[in-house]
Parts: sequence; structure tokens; C-alpha cells
Amino acid sequence: MKYCSFAVPPKITPFSFRLDLHLGERVGVQCVVSKGDAPLSIHWLKDGHELTQGDGLMLRTLDEFTSVLSIGALAPEHGGNYTCVARNAAARAAYSAPLSVNGTVAYVLVSLAWSLEENSGRIESMQHHCYRTLILMSSFHLSIKLLQLIF
Repeated sequence: MKYCSFAVPPKITPFSFRLDLHLGERVGVQCVVSKGDAPLSIHWLKDGHELTQGDGLMLRTLDEFTSVLSIGALAPEHGGNYTCVARNAAARAAYSAPLSVNGTVAYVLVSLAWSLEENSGRIESMQHHCYRTLILMSSFHLSIKLLQLIF
């Protein structure tokens, strides 16, 4: 009697990021492949691009079926769509979850004017006009508040 064997495709257990994450907080998620024949490969994407360690982001393989993504201090650039991809001989599986960094503050330098004059070997600042724009963005509101500070 002959038996046919087929490779079982990978299946990823759904994961998600908390919705109340703010700047500077730590976050981590696990990608667990709950089904699928070995050998398996697991990797991460952010916004469709291969993710690598760096900038406070760590990727750790716990075992052949589990990969952990952790961020030590959330920054605005960490926001995006994170995808875990698992692959074996049978198929490729992927699961994605969005990460929003709430209370993101971006400082935009609008204008900085320096008028310098050299006098007796020294550089003196004659004028200094600095306009700084503070943009407060909240993922809970569609509006962007613009505040101009004049120093």
C-alpha cells in the first residue's frame, strides 16, 4: 500500500498592537506559526519592505515556529503596517497588523534667518528670527493642529 504525503502549509496565529501606544513606550508582538511542516522560514515586513534590526527595533527567533518583534522606545517612524511572513515547501502565509503611535509631535522649522557680520575677528549675530511650527497629530482626530511659536 502506498501513502501520499503532502506538506502542510503554514498558518500564522493572528496578532495585534495595542491601540493606545504613545511616544517612548515599549511594544512587542509574537508571530507564532501554529500549523505547517518544517522547515519553516519566518521574517517581518514593514509597509511591504523587509524589516531589519536597528533604530530601537529588535527581531528575535524563539524557536522554529516563533519570531518576536520588539521596539524599545516608540518614535513616529515606527508607525506603519507590520507583516509576519512564514514560508515552507507547501506555501507562503502572511499576517499583518497596523501600529499607530499616538500623540506624535513633529517640530518643523519654518524659518531661520541669520545675519552675520564679521567684526574684529568675531562673528556677531545681528538678527535671529526663528519661527518654529509645532504640529500635533493625533490618530484619533482627522484634524492637524498647527501652532506657530515665535522666539
